[in-house]
Amino acid sequence: MSDTEKATVCPSVAVPADPRHSSSSADSIKKNRASPTCVSHNMVLSGETDEQGDASTEHRRPGNIGRVMLPALAGLVLAWWVSGLVVEATRSRWIPASLWAWFFLLVILFRFLPISIVTSPISPFISAITTPILSLPYHVRLMLLWLAAVAITFGSAFGSARPAGTSMSDRAISLAGVYFTQLLIVGMSHNKKAILWTRIPTSIILQQALALFIYKSDAGDKFFAWINAAVADFQTGAIEATAFIFDPETVAKKWFFVAGLATMIFLAAFVQMLYFFNWMQWLTKQFAWLGENILGASGAETFVALWTPFFGQVHSAILVGPYVNSMTDAELGTVMATSMSSASSLQMLTYATLIPTLPLRSLLAVSGAAIPGALINSKVAFPEDPAGPVTLTRSRTSTCANRKKIQLRKAVDLLDCLSDGAIIGLRIAGSVLTNFFSVLGLLVFVNGLLIYIFKSFHVPALDLHLVVAAPLAPFTFFLGIPRDEVWRMSYIISGKLLVSSDFAMAALKTAMASSEPFSERTLAVGGMALCNAASLGSLGSQVGVMIALAPAAKKSAICKMGIPALLVATVVTIQTTAIAANLF
Repeated sequence: MSDTEKATVCPSVAVPADPRHSSSSADSIKKNRASPTCVSHNMVLSGETDEQGDASTEHRRPGNIGRVMLPALAGLVLAWWVSGLVVEATRSRWIPASLWAWFFLLVILFRFLPISIVTSPISPFISAITTPILSLPYHVRLMLLWLAAVAITFGSAFGSARPAGTSMSDRAISLAGVYFTQLLIVGMSHNKKAILWTRIPTSIILQQALALFIYKSDAGDKFFAWINAAVADFQTGAIEATAFIFDPETVAKKWFFVAGLATMIFLAAFVQMLYFFNWMQWLTKQFAWLGENILGASGAETFVALWTPFFGQVHSAILVGPYVNSMTDAELGTVMATSMSSASSLQMLTYATLIPTLPLRSLLAVSGAAIPGALINSKVAFPEDPAGPVTLTRSRTSTCANRKKIQLRKAVDLLDCLSDGAIIGLRIAGSVLTNFFSVLGLLVFVNGLLIYIFKSFHVPALDLHLVVAAPLAPFTFFLGIPRDEVWRMSYIISGKLLVSSDFAMAALKTAMASSEPFSERTLAVGGMALCNAASLGSLGSQVGVMIALAPAAKKSAICKMGIPALLVATVVTIQTTAIAANLF
């Protein structure tokens, strides 16, 4: 729920999210209503370009070309949807197909019709629901949100069926871990006075609701699995294309250099094409409304949070590349922490194949819960300074007004923009790989030095894994796994924190093949705790992609926010795992 003081139908009107962070709600609303109306998305098919300037009305009809091409495109989408329902081989995917088809059909429809034909009839009903709620005192609303958060988490932990091997105490411990990690995140905040406190219970509610939707319903599982597979196929196509450069045997080995180089260059070129058509700007504008009213974040931050569980940390940052130059320090910290809070679709499918007994559904549940959890908790840790600079994508209005301020070269044609994207992708790949190797090299050096020093004290087994596993043991305990397996799993999680999730998953596979394999609950919960990019190795990759996307003047700010972002991401991943563990 948004913490606005007044409900409004027009999404372009920015209303203060918390009455304590605005000097005058009435003056703010009046000022925003007097501002120029947000310009709608300019599609190339309509023949309208950015040089035409701002329009005086929000709805702009398509041009002559668009009046022909858009209906034809709508007919093609409708035919694809109907054929998918008729053909038996694709009928099982009717839920995601219907959502995507009708999304595009509605986008095309509202190019011809104003959105007011929908908002005007329902606005009285929205006002009737929201006005009584928003008229309540702030502390009453905060109390009601916390009651809802406690109700959904306790109901999930103690009201859902428990599989064999899971005790009531296991659920109680993971439930306690949810609130223990929340206290830590608040304690890590850089500016507690700027925290939007109502967002915290909202985060817990959304995380648990998404975990329930994915883990307990077939519709949620199939929908996220379909998106997961689609994105993985998208990335796999780029990897397979490297067979034209390398031999097929090299491609089949899935080396990080080969796979990373291919996907980064291809995605950067593809995203650059979407910016050329103004489609990414339009999507960012829509995400700005979602972030402002529900998640308490900017459009760019919301964009990254929504796509990180599918594209992964490096690739999700590429999606908002032109906005990195204008990001505040809080935005940089949020984007980096959010990007490290989940694994990609390709990684999840790889892990489920690597360890056949590891349920993919649990990985999907924790990645879905990470979307609101990582974003809202990152904003708790890195809140925007009310007296600081305003973010470009703070709202739909500001996103439109500042669309010419993003770092984006105006390409002359499609080939020109693809060439720009390929060069950007190559720069990103080089920066990511070199930073990743430099961090890992330093870790290997420190680990060797530590072993050498402690051998003189007759402590030959001490290394970085043991040093990091000790403080991680309490966090592992709060995941609700059996107590006799806490230390072993903590040791494996320390490998993830030091190196990468791939390294830790390989260690988990070895442990499952040993004479003392983990229990079913420890495997599922531990696998969820490893399925993210919160590691020192991934921090090198994250810093590398952000530096490659930003000018040299932004490098110091990015590096300054790196370690705090990693710490926040680590705690956030523990919380999302504990929330998902409430259901296992």
